[in-house]
Amino acid sequence: MTVVTSEQPGLAHPRIRRSFAAVRALLAVLLIVSIAAVAFAFVEQSHAELVNTVVWIRSVAVVAAAIILYLLAVFASRGRAGAYRRLRLLSFLIPAGVVLLIVAPGEFPLWIKIEQAVCGALILAVGIILSRRRLRELFPTAKKARRR
Repeated sequence: MTVVTSEQPGLAHPRIRRSFAAVRALLAVLLIVSIAAVAFAFVEQSHAELVNTVVWIRSVAVVAAAIILYLLAVFASRGRAGAYRRLRLLSFLIPAGVVLLIVAPGEFPLWIKIEQAVCGALILAVGIILSRRRLRELFPTAKKARRR
């Protein structure tokens, strides 16, 4: 397990701290949006055209994923390289899955597709921030670390 220590100048750099603060803020918004979707599903559960079993499963799963992503961001901001790499990878994989959900015909009502598009955009923004050169250099891969 690779951990970047807080004594390293990179982790304490104001730009790095702002980047991680932005990532945590985006993921907090993701959590709020996903909780709002569950609340909406609860309120509208009597309308089968708006809320079905698939919506319940997806909505609750997105809340759980948002919590996990937020925790990964916290660990990454504390120097955990594994958390950084997982969060960065997921921040590009999840939006790809969201696109498939949006374009696929089926059991998802329009409101959940819109909510998922918003969630996908938030997660993609996280990926873009995490892919900045300064952050990538702060968390080198195992190969790059051995070369140093």
